[in-house]
Amino acid sequence: MNKAFSVYIHIPFCKRKCPYCDFNVHVMRPVPESTYLEALLKEINNKSEEAEWGQRHIQSIYFGGGTPSLMSADFYSRVLEQLRWAFPWIAGLEICMEANPEELPLSYLEDLKKIGLNRLSLGVQSFFETSLKVLGRRHTPVEVSQSFQAARSAGFNNINLDLIYGNPGQTFEEWASDLNQGLLLQPEHFSLYGLGIEHGTPFYRDLKNGWLNLPPEEEAAAMMELGRELLSSKGYVHYEISNYAKPGKESKHNLAYWNGDDYLGFGAGAHSFIRQCPGSKGIFGERWSNYTEPLKYISSIINNGQALCWKEKLDESSARFEFFFLGLRKMRGVACEDYQMLFNRDLQKDYGPLLERLKTGELIKGEGGRICLSNTGVLLADSVISEFA
Repeated sequence: MNKAFSVYIHIPFCKRKCPYCDFNVHVMRPVPESTYLEALLKEINNKSEEAEWGQRHIQSIYFGGGTPSLMSADFYSRVLEQLRWAFPWIAGLEICMEANPEELPLSYLEDLKKIGLNRLSLGVQSFFETSLKVLGRRHTPVEVSQSFQAARSAGFNNINLDLIYGNPGQTFEEWASDLNQGLLLQPEHFSLYGLGIEHGTPFYRDLKNGWLNLPPEEEAAAMMELGRELLSSKGYVHYEISNYAKPGKESKHNLAYWNGDDYLGFGAGAHSFIRQCPGSKGIFGERWSNYTEPLKYISSIINNGQALCWKEKLDESSARFEFFFLGLRKMRGVACEDYQMLFNRDLQKDYGPLLERLKTGELIKGEGGRICLSNTGVLLADSVISEFA
């Protein structure tokens, strides 16, 4: 097995948790940077000794969180050094870090660039003070511009801006302004996310109690459509439901997920996936996750060499649904020949009646041996994709 794989490294620490966030995030003061680093280095080393991974090339590296920008540049230098030692790399691989605008002085960004990072994803979310406060964000609109310009000065020529629409109290006009403010910065990439109200979050509690003033669903859909129209008119390619890029600046790491590529996750709560385990008849993949609590993760790695929390095998039915669940998020959709290659089955024979019904409803399109969501289907993506379960 020589196919390249991606690496995700989770930094689970935040100064505070946003009210909409259901990610694996922990508020710890001080952040245990040195012990977390020790655990990461050991986990990377141990994984490189496994036959399934040791001689395979890394194709992308992504530092997510949490708030990765809480860690020092030396922390990232040590992690990248260990990854270089443990695995071969493809030439020119993408190395991306998520960052908050309020924590990016020029000197820090210059250090990150020197050690090899070549892409930043800035958690902007909004350019309005009121929305930022409602979302629990600590930065200001001014800090967004300052951090972006600092990143440019440090040499970053591949920057993503995260924006959220459908926020409590947000108007259509405010969303249009957010998009235009983002365009003024001329980033290479935008990620536009509709606000999700996740179970167990403060926003979920507030919604149940009638305290959350969300825009109507029709207006949130109009916001999504405005984002698509405006960014497309400015030369950004809509290549995934929530993502837009200048040509050639698509997120290589996220495309690896949507393409169903293998990936290794390191850190507290990090997930991993490998397709078609060798010798496992009837099994089409395997995924697993580390312990989510940082101190338990650290202790388990240091004392036991691994921090496995759970592991599951994908049977054919699960793998077939995942093929659509991930692949239909891409605007190019899925290829019938890829389905044939993975499952030795004919996609049209397996899903013919469903495909015809979705085509009749103008929710999907079929052309050139591919199946993809229509413009209407993109707005209803979750319900359309669930039809393949």
